[in-house]
Amino acid sequence: LGRVKKVYVKTNQEVKKGDTLFTIDPLPYQQEIKSLEAQLSNMKSTVSSYNSDIDASRKNILSLQSQLDLSNKRIKQYQELVNAGAANKFDLEQAMSTSQDLQSRISAAQAQKSSLETKYNSNYNGENASVSEIKAKLEQAKWNLSQTVVLAPTDGFIPNVQLNEGAIIAPIKSAFVLIQKQQSIIAFFSQNELEAVKNGDEVELAL
Repeated sequence: LGRVKKVYVKTNQEVKKGDTLFTIDPLPYQQEIKSLEAQLSNMKSTVSSYNSDIDASRKNILSLQSQLDLSNKRIKQYQELVNAGAANKFDLEQAMSTSQDLQSRISAAQAQKSSLETKYNSNYNGENASVSEIKAKLEQAKWNLSQTVVLAPTDGFIPNVQLNEGAIIAPIKSAFVLIQKQQSIIAFFSQNELEAVKNGDEVELAL
């Protein structure tokens, strides 16, 4: 899909294979390529940081676990003191609240670490899947850009050109008809008939 930028042919014009027929405005496709190139660069940086991020998550989990172990010991101590009447119940409840908060933070940190490991280990043909996906989109975008210059696929004749500059053309829409200059005809013969056919023989066609 694109806007016709220039039409190089006219009605009843003969063209040769490789001649430019018309061009489509390449700007939207060029912008898409720049955007994908930026995305690819950012994703590569993100992937390269996964190792350090996973290591930081692991250290954070260990630190939180140590704090939780200490908090649980305090709960046990406060429980014994409360039972003995040597401490108030508020200190015990505060210690229990701290343990619950630490447990929630540990669960969140473990989920983050698991997510990072999944992203890091997600590969396609030996490459990070996210990087591979953006590369595929970039290759497609480059191919789309190459299609903004439409060339004659063969020598031929254009009987009618109604394509105008500025028109919007879709991939499924035919720009105009190109009649091939040299046409081929395929005929089918039985094996017995082929014995009487030689190179150079004249043929009569009924259309």
